[in-house]
Amino acid sequence: FLNHPPTTHISTRKTGGSGRCEKEPGAGLAAVVAGGARRRDSVEAGLRAVTSGYVAIHDGARPLVTPALIDACVAEAERAAGAILAEPVTDTIKEVEGATIVASPDRGRLRAAQTPQVVRREAWLEAAALSEGDETDDAAMLARAGLEVRVVEGDPANLKVTRPIDLTLARALLAERGEG
Repeated sequence: FLNHPPTTHISTRKTGGSGRCEKEPGAGLAAVVAGGARRRDSVEAGLRAVTSGYVAIHDGARPLVTPALIDACVAEAERAAGAILAEPVTDTIKEVEGATIVASPDRGRLRAAQTPQVVRREAWLEAAALSEGDETDDAAMLARAGLEVRVVEGDPANLKVTRPIDLTLARALLAERGEG
C-alpha cells in the first residue's frame, strides 16, 4: 500500500502491549492503533482512526498484493457497499463431520477470498452494529447485514503466507518480479 499512489492514509494495528510500535511508522503510515481482542475489534479501531469514505482492509500475511489488484477492488467497491478479491476454487471441497463426508459443494460456485477487502467505511460500521461478531471476514459481515459485496477476480500470487512453504513461494514470486 505504501507503493500505491492513490492511498492517502494507512492505519495499522498492533496486537498486545500498549499499542505503541517499537519502530517509527514508515513513510505514508498515518496511524498505529492498538489491536483488539478479535480481528473485528482491530478493524473497527483502524476504521475509527481514519475518515476516508472507503477503506481497504488487508492482511499483513498477504504481502504480494499489487497496485492493479487494489485498484480493481476499489473500483468495484464504488458500485456497492464493498468488494473483495477472490479466486475460483480449484480443489474439490468436502464438508465433513468427524471423519465422514457429509457434502461436496459445487466448486463452480465457490471462491477463495483474499484481501484487500474494500468497504465503504459507514457501511462497515452499520454492518458491525448488527453483527454478532462471528464472521470470519468483513465481506461476510456486510453480506449478513444485507449489503451488497462485489467480487473481483483475485490472483494466485496474492497468496497468504502462513506456512513455511508459503514463504518459499513468496520469495520465488518476488524474485520473479525482480523485487527479492
